[in-house]
Amino acid sequence: MPRRNLAPLPASPEHAHGHGRKQGLAALSLPAHQRWRRSLNSGQGYHACGWIFDAETVFDTVALLEWARLAPVGRVKGVMRIAEGVVRINRQQRDLHIETQNVPPPDSRIELIADTETDWNALQASLLRIRLS
Repeated sequence: MPRRNLAPLPASPEHAHGHGRKQGLAALSLPAHQRWRRSLNSGQGYHACGWIFDAETVFDTVALLEWARLAPVGRVKGVMRIAEGVVRINRQQRDLHIETQNVPPPDSRIELIADTETDWNALQASLLRIRLS
């Protein structure tokens, strides 16, 4: 009869992280009656800024896509409510991917990541101007 080793294997150092614990923008939530919120983060040579918007906030589609395309950062990722529904945005450098989504998320979230200091206030001001509601 073959021997069975049922002892659990130890986790490798490469797998030393927690599961289920959200960090950064994913961990952000909105207090009641707050329409939007910003989160800043930096580490390992990168700077990130993300925003979360309530379910009632809708963005102008063309203006939002232009904002994401022209933002002076290396990475943009988000799921945003637009007049036509929902759009997923994923940009790395000049490579921009967008797709629509049928099921609306509970809120809109977008995050920008740069390897240099960035004027987050200017980007925020232009993002807030393209809200439809």
